[in-house]
Amino acid sequence: MAAKAGVSIRARAADSKVRIAAIIAGTPGERSWSPSEAEIATARKRLAEAEKNLGNVEFIVGQANNARQTEQLLAKAGPDAPVLAISADIFGPRRVMPAIFKQRRAVALFHLPVVGGHDWCLVKPWREEGHRITLFNTTDYDELERAAALLRVIPLLRRSRVLVSPPFKGTPESYAPDQVRKRLGVEVLRIAEGRYDEAMAKVDAAAAEAEAKEWLDEAKGIVEPTREDVVKAARASLTLDQLIAENRAAGLCVGTCMRWLPRGFPCLGFSRLNDRGIPAACDGDMDCLLTMLIFQHVLNRAGFLGNAAGVDTAKNAFHLSHCSAPLRMEGPRSPRAPYLLRRHAEVRGGAVTEVHYRIGQEVTFTKLVHLNTLLVFTGKL
Repeated sequence: MAAKAGVSIRARAADSKVRIAAIIAGTPGERSWSPSEAEIATARKRLAEAEKNLGNVEFIVGQANNARQTEQLLAKAGPDAPVLAISADIFGPRRVMPAIFKQRRAVALFHLPVVGGHDWCLVKPWREEGHRITLFNTTDYDELERAAALLRVIPLLRRSRVLVSPPFKGTPESYAPDQVRKRLGVEVLRIAEGRYDEAMAKVDAAAAEAEAKEWLDEAKGIVEPTREDVVKAARASLTLDQLIAENRAAGLCVGTCMRWLPRGFPCLGFSRLNDRGIPAACDGDMDCLLTMLIFQHVLNRAGFLGNAAGVDTAKNAFHLSHCSAPLRMEGPRSPRAPYLLRRHAEVRGGAVTEVHYRIGQEVTFTKLVHLNTLLVFTGKL
């Protein structure tokens, strides 16, 4: 039987918490070149809050003044743990970073501005040497949580499996499983031939009716689709749920959507998966799937895979459209955006969503290409 509507699908990436080594680098004190004991205590307290807020992060906190102490903390955190270093004096980072870099760990350095620049100014040359380090030079302790949210992406990607079906689009590297594994750590698994049909044949009719009823009841309006269109789409949605569940996948990319349409449009299923924190991309667009997966791990928010429908330079407008827009763009627990049920604009049939997002909402457009470059710009709806 396919997974029932509304059941939370637990992705493999969420099975356990991510460990982050939080290293107090150096010794705090009442002097001009170091934060005070009270300031470091505040940082420790904020780490505890971040651990609670993020939900899937565990900090291994300790103090280090030399390579040996650093190595002990890294061993305690485990081989996959990235590092959040908090500068406790201007010489601390210089003493602990070599041990971190030797193990090729990603690191974020949190630095409270003090007199002297013997620590934070080293970040640029460290980066030029090829080390993966990011600087948070700020008095805002909330940046500790932001740093941890970014650091957790690396181990989460290594635990992530994505389920795919060709043909693929995007930059060639994005759909080369060996390159994706090497660069991001993500496992790419193909849907077995015929498995979609097998799973759909076992979908419980009552579950499909219940899923369809929810879509119909919560819509602001039903413009073109018939009830049968929505029930067929619900069956397709539950089929995707089953494939995700049985493979413990953290994401889905399907290039065979058009072949599936006569049995039910999977677009509602893509919307539902994205709402639940499972990035789902159609058109075989692996660049977009991997982009959505990265930012799902960073922000716990869905992305909208939109086709670039056109650019209007007179209005400084960029038009996006697609048939699988998520309803919960601000996280799985956020309110659903209002929507209409419409037919597919190109095929002129089936059931898809027309989602009405907030006018004036600031948004970020981004796409990972060639597995090594993020294209980013911002805008307003």
